[in-house]
Amino acid sequence: MSSSGLISRSKLDYVITNSNVTISEFRVFEPHISDHKAIYVECNVSDQKLVDNKPQQKIVRNIHERNLADFTTLISNLSFSEINCFSDVDASFREFLLIIQDSLDQCCPLKRLTIGNCKKTWVSDVVKRASMDLRNLYWLKVNLNSTSLDLEYRQAKKNYRCLLRETKYEYMENRLNTAHNKNKTVWSIVNEELGKSSSYKTNLHYVLMV
Repeated sequence: MSSSGLISRSKLDYVITNSNVTISEFRVFEPHISDHKAIYVECNVSDQKLVDNKPQQKIVRNIHERNLADFTTLISNLSFSEINCFSDVDASFREFLLIIQDSLDQCCPLKRLTIGNCKKTWVSDVVKRASMDLRNLYWLKVNLNSTSLDLEYRQAKKNYRCLLRETKYEYMENRLNTAHNKNKTVWSIVNEELGKSSSYKTNLHYVLMV
């Protein structure tokens, strides 16, 4: 959009948001650092609420090699005779999908997972590298089918679990030692471990006034 109010056909200059904000000022100016003019938008977000930090849930399907093998076996033993009971092609296809869906639900059931929004600040770069090395070792073990790699993977997995415990313990200990209010910090750690959160949706206007 130009300063004269005309909309550009290039569709490069639009500001899109899914928030219910009030635009108090809008203008286009020359930044002198590009061959395009810049867009300046000033929005009033005082009525917006903070993001709730409560743990979120998602549904995933439990898919592993053993589950897929069971699914293949189940499908191979089905006759699909129910499909022939319909004269309509669409009805037969829907019945076929229902059979496949039911078999998939039996062998690879859905499960609900709880995901916390807070980041695991105790996870260090050493832990991340160890996690990546463990995943790579697991891939080699599965694809090369080596006994020596299987033993190495088991030992690496044991070492990785020890590293997680030690790293987390050091993080918690340091957090408590440096805390001004130890009781509050202890309960904060307990809530984090239980997947709970003390934060709640609050009007941003009141937060700024505190």
